[in-house]
Amino acid sequence: MAGIEPEYLLHGGLFGWGYDPDGDTAFWSTAGEPAEWPVVIFRRRSRSR
Repeated sequence: MAGIEPEYLLHGGLFGWGYDPDGDTAFWSTAGEPAEWPVVIFRRRSRSR
């Protein structure tokens, strides 16, 4: 993919692309083809109900 540094394309690497107001961060897991990358969410803190 043009414009993405090679280290992000390593099998299983994480490529951060966003965050929300609660401080959670969204990543793509870069295993396989870019169209198939799953989204991984890192939650800054646990959710209380």
